[in-house]
Amino acid sequence: MKTQFSVTMDDGTTYEVLATSRDVREWERTYSESYLTTPTSETQLAQLAHLAAVRNGHTAYGWEEWERHCEDLDVLRLRPVVANPTEPVPTEDSSAS
Repeated sequence: MKTQFSVTMDDGTTYEVLATSRDVREWERTYSESYLTTPTSETQLAQLAHLAAVRNGHTAYGWEEWERHCEDLDVLRLRPVVANPTEPVPTEDSSAS
């Protein structure tokens, strides 16, 4: 799972960051929720972008400070989850329906 963000900070700094499965796992550890089953909100996307920005060395700000300074966040590319891992997908030889 990969999501690419464009981040604009209030000082005019802009950067792109790619959030990967590593950032999703960190989000789940930090916020004690499943990323795949939680409805996606602007805040959740910003939290994910922040974790990726920290990991990639774009910022040393903690979440609250980064959020105060993040002026704009755009999702450039979102690779969607294709299947729901909690629901079996029926095949010819399976009993799933």
